Amino acid sequence: MGADRSSLAERAAAIRDDAVATLDELASGSSLCTIAKSGNAFPGGKYHEGRAFVAGEVSRGLRRGLDSDAALTAARRRWEVAAPMARRGGHEWAAYREGGDDALADLGT
Repeated sequence: MGADRSSLAERAAAIRDDAVATLDELASGSSLCTIAKSGNAFPGGKYHEGRAFVAGEVSRGLRRGLDSDAALTAARRRWEVAAPMARRGGHEWAAYREGGDDALADLGT
């Protein structure tokens, strides 16, 4: 039996909120897009970016009316597309993949 929708929604929101808060702290108030466009590496944030991606996918699935199992499955499938594309990158992308994988584990998949 799947996780309770409201519990999953709360856990996904907490993971995403924590990841976004950490990203904001690491960026010192600068836009992450600005940092990336400047050419500066932002490896400390990639882990949290991966976590935010996965938690956001789960939250979007739940908002679309999917049950918990379907929302987790949809997020996992989306991550299976995004994570291999990140394999072309270096250390930063390894951290991104780890963050997303950890979020999936934390959310029960």
